[in-house]
Amino acid sequence: MFELMIEDHFDSAHFLAGYEGNCNNLHGHRFKIRVHVQGQKLNKIGLLLDYKSIKTEVKKMIADLDHKVLNEVLNFNPTSELMAEYFYHNLKAVLPQEVTLSKIEICESENTRASYYE
Repeated sequence: MFELMIEDHFDSAHFLAGYEGNCNNLHGHRFKIRVHVQGQKLNKIGLLLDYKSIKTEVKKMIADLDHKVLNEVLNFNPTSELMAEYFYHNLKAVLPQEVTLSKIEICESENTRASYYE
């Protein structure tokens, strides 16, 4: 089994509706997204998938979120957990069938991250 991981980031603000604490106030993060894909078969030149193709799809998704208030552009409370699920389902739909999206990680800081996988 082979696994690839790409990482990108976007800067956005959000607030956690219903949260009892400071995070219920508008605040910002430099979110990191890590995309993990797996597969068993390499192509004729020895690649599972071109990193560029994954990055292109991620950049399309984060373009809609970068420098925005996430609560205004997403139809859910933008917790890291739900954002990981959001990216997972949207990326899974556009990746080639020969690879499996194994996990999405959303990092709000160097020390905090949430993952989603099936």
